[in-house]
Amino acid sequence: MKLTCVATPGSGGDYHTPASHLLEVEGVRLLLDCPVDLSALAAFAPVPLGADCGDAGDLIRAVPYYWSPAAAAAAKAGGVDAVLVSSATGMLGLPFLTRLPSFANTKVYVTELAARIGKLMMGELMEMHSEFNIVIEDEGMDLA
Repeated sequence: MKLTCVATPGSGGDYHTPASHLLEVEGVRLLLDCPVDLSALAAFAPVPLGADCGDAGDLIRAVPYYWSPAAAAAAKAGGVDAVLVSSATGMLGLPFLTRLPSFANTKVYVTELAARIGKLMMGELMEMHSEFNIVIEDEGMDLA
């Protein structure tokens, strides 16, 4: 049995990232949670320099970059056999995991409540991301 910590709280910088582990038992790989690192979003907050810190000019004009340390570890390990999701935040990185060619036979175990809340959180993240794209395209900036 081998337990590898692939993401620890705070591993995305000074911000909190949910923990994730890769458990290998007799040739079976089990990923315990698949969170996404949202620490890059902090760069898009206004810089608190004064009373006018809420002005649009204080914001960075770019699309945020998201990644999942757990999905990256799963790809490095050659895929996983199953994912055990313990909370809604532990499933936000699943879209990154589904891009792996080895994901086709991977089972995902999650409680109904965590799945419902996670679905809402994913929807909010996608809506926020699309708002970043709209603002940048309206200003004529190149996204590539």
